[in-house]
Amino acid sequence: MSEMFKKPLQQQFVQEEENWPVDDVMLAAPSDVQDEVDDRMHEAAARNDVLELEKLLAEGADINGRSSVVGNTPLHVAAVERKSKAIDFLLAHGADTSLRNTLGMTAAEYAKNEGLALAKAKTVAGNNKLSHYRPVPARKSLLYRFLIGFGEFDDNVAAKTGTLFRNGVTVVAAVAAMLLIADGLIPLAVMLAGLGGMPQVVAALYRRHMKKYGDEEKLVEAVQDNDPRMVQFYLKKGVNPNGCGSGFPLVEAAEVLERAKVNDKHDKAEKAREIISLLVEYKADPNVRDDIGNTMLMALSSDSANLKTINTLLLHGADPNLRGEYGISPLELAVSRKNKGIVDALLEAGANPNSEKPGQVTALHLAVRSNDKYMVETLLEHGANLNAQNEKGYTPLFQAVLDDKRALVDRLMEDPRTDISIRNKEGKTVQEFLPLVYTEEEMKQALSGVFTRHAQDAGGKKPQESAPAPTRHLGPGI
Repeated sequence: MSEMFKKPLQQQFVQEEENWPVDDVMLAAPSDVQDEVDDRMHEAAARNDVLELEKLLAEGADINGRSSVVGNTPLHVAAVERKSKAIDFLLAHGADTSLRNTLGMTAAEYAKNEGLALAKAKTVAGNNKLSHYRPVPARKSLLYRFLIGFGEFDDNVAAKTGTLFRNGVTVVAAVAAMLLIADGLIPLAVMLAGLGGMPQVVAALYRRHMKKYGDEEKLVEAVQDNDPRMVQFYLKKGVNPNGCGSGFPLVEAAEVLERAKVNDKHDKAEKAREIISLLVEYKADPNVRDDIGNTMLMALSSDSANLKTINTLLLHGADPNLRGEYGISPLELAVSRKNKGIVDALLEAGANPNSEKPGQVTALHLAVRSNDKYMVETLLEHGANLNAQNEKGYTPLFQAVLDDKRALVDRLMEDPRTDISIRNKEGKTVQEFLPLVYTEEEMKQALSGVFTRHAQDAGGKKPQESAPAPTRHLGPGI
């Protein structure tokens, strides 16, 4: 997965009662303290950080170390994340391609599903070491990316795409690759492959592809190099800002930005933001998604430093209501990170503060849990539903009471839209928990204030009649 599009979510939602799904399942830290360095291997693989991988191996990391959740190796992570450089490095250093995770999947199978090539390591003396290996440049060739699971690559493939592939590349695979590159020259490709001219045809069609899409490839490379000047050069030249299959430039720029942020490289981060703005100004699709479904707004909403770039995206048509991985919205992400400026920008652009499905955590729930009165007020001003229930049936008021957020309890109790008769999944109303935050006298005053708004609860009793005797030791488990 793109590091930018998973990592921005990593550790951004506290997995408490709401059971927010942990987005970095692939990177879950092993329980054994000794395996900390192995866990960092998984993270480096997800970031495509070859230098860090090399450093960790020197420190004694296990190249085949498994995550504690689904048993993924660093190679699994790199395959799922589509990190070609990490794949090349791990294979070159003996990563075991035959290992399966708890789901029964090998890294090669993930790579195949992702449309990315994964060269098979040659077996030497019974272990998975390459007898000879030359890394293949990432995303340079559609042919390279297509030939997944069709045997081993010749070590000269990177330099000479016309060379025959040894050991098991079938005519069917080669023809399919040629058709992919040929962009429709099906009869010619099939005929020449059958006549034995396959290598030359592959090379010729690859050159044709590069002639047609070469500048798009160079634009992607300029983005990966974090070079705003060259990016602008190709954009002014009229190069398609949405790429051609070697990767979406915007997604690539987001990955560069994430790496810069992780490594605390502020100057590089600013260059990446400049590139993102350039791309959308030249009509790149601001709603492009990465391979796990996250949008650019999802990628950027976790960091307040991205406000200017987010405004540029919104100005050029980014949809603030497109949800990403696990159904999380950019607004919910920004609220959870207390990024006030980004929250304001998203709401002004039409972000919906309410969840699309009943039983989902809302932005208001998150603001309450963060004890952020500014966020609560802002969301209420933009139509947040005070009575929305999460999967446990808790409204924001329930959440405020259980979390002992007295100021927010007062604010929500005073709001005429608050319905205190709503019952949670256990059939209890919020009144039964008010003694957690109120004295007996305070509770009477609070309930008298809402009585005129709520004549009766679901049981047919007035709020004062149904409220329990105050007991200060009551806890959330009641």
